[in-house]
Amino acid sequence: MPGVNSSTSEEEILHLDDWAADNNLTLNRVKIKELVFTASPKTVLPPPRPDIERVTSLRILGVVVNDKLTAADHVTSLLSSSSSLLFAMRVLRAHGTPTASLHDVFRATVVSKLQYAAPAWSGMCSAADRARPNSLLRRPKRFGYCSNDVPAITNLFNFTDDDFFHRVKTNSVGCNAGLTLAT
Repeated sequence: MPGVNSSTSEEEILHLDDWAADNNLTLNRVKIKELVFTASPKTVLPPPRPDIERVTSLRILGVVVNDKLTAADHVTSLLSSSSSLLFAMRVLRAHGTPTASLHDVFRATVVSKLQYAAPAWSGMCSAADRARPNSLLRRPKRFGYCSNDVPAITNLFNFTDDDFFHRVKTNSVGCNAGLTLAT
């Protein structure tokens, strides 16, 4: 319950301040935001702290996380930026960029943007959240900006998850160097 921890928030901020100082960093209190995760709209939230802004979503390492732990806000952000990229591709084509180069640019920009951190957020996608990027992938195929072999969003997510799992499983350096995963 969020209300249970509200009394310790000042203690937590002071702890972060101390940690930052110990690591030769400074905590910018103006940039501190509070995001309260709720499963139900009926949940009564504790009153916000006067010195900290309460938000309903945050961009964390490029992924939009919302207070409902759904991917809807992130998908909306992705579609918006991808639409801008499609406009840029239209300009590239108008300036005579060869089709093969357009396909390369599409994979390097739009597809990589959709796959970025997908293992972290794709599991929070509803069926509607998955349908929206699929429609985004169909449009460039019609216009010839990408080849027809670009897979559906579910297949892109599966490929990204499998690739991530393989990299974790075969990682010989890092914090889990001695850990071997059974297959």
